Amino acid sequence: MLIDTPATASSPASDLDAGVIEEARARQRRHRRAGAAAFTGAAAIAGVIFAILGGGSHNGGLGPSHQRSRPPLSTTPRTLVACVPPKGTGTRLQGEPSRSLLSILAVLRRPAGPGDALPAKLENLFLSGPRMSIYVRYVRRARVINGASYYLFPARATRCVGQKSFDGLWEFAIHLPEGHGFYGGSGGGGQTAAQIEQGEDVGSGPPGSKSRTTVTIVVPDGVTKVTLRYPAGVIGGFNRHHAPAVTYTARPVGNLVVIKVMRKGNRLESPAPMTWYGANGRIVTTLNRL
Repeated sequence: MLIDTPATASSPASDLDAGVIEEARARQRRHRRAGAAAFTGAAAIAGVIFAILGGGSHNGGLGPSHQRSRPPLSTTPRTLVACVPPKGTGTRLQGEPSRSLLSILAVLRRPAGPGDALPAKLENLFLSGPRMSIYVRYVRRARVINGASYYLFPARATRCVGQKSFDGLWEFAIHLPEGHGFYGGSGGGGQTAAQIEQGEDVGSGPPGSKSRTTVTIVVPDGVTKVTLRYPAGVIGGFNRHHAPAVTYTARPVGNLVVIKVMRKGNRLESPAPMTWYGANGRIVTTLNRL
């Protein structure tokens, strides 16, 4: 159950939403849900996987809390190396994912049940590309909310030829059941155990509305509650209506937190201090960004 409780009064955000341009920039800054819009068919899933595994570095979470300092200028010519995708297709791995993932995610350690397997058509679509192979014995349906099924599954991925493969966690939500040849859903991922522990496995996607966005957060074992705090300000995105200061509180189920927040676009990201709580209400960590 999600609980919305008013936060202490804070000053309204002084900067105005930058509309379409700022919305596009905010979308580019998001890491895990770079491809988190609703999709239909294999081409859209390929887009999701490419967005996550494509060449180049990325920052964690929905937005950075700071920017890296500019590197010193160099007169040495720099050679750009293209990211060459690996050949072949993904496979169904029967072994175990990395011990680091298993050690922090109880949802992966529990026995698999009848509802845990990915639907066959969806699994085949994920494996149709060469960049990731799924540990099929460790797919888990973490939770079901209003008919939407949220799956967590580890996979071995390779971004580019010559780069080392890694084990990461993916999350995929099916919002519409299979029918007429398509699924409706959103997803992404690729976070390692260390990134999950640092609060970098955060994403957003449908279902939503003109004023609200669904935020998903994967948390390690020991986190019993998560809060997000938003100051008063415009809702964001294409919605320029004003929203009051608010605190959202939710508890994880299957290591997954799902919260609907009254923010859109760039207002979804910052400022949004996030606090994790453990047993007896102790603070595990506080992050200055969602």
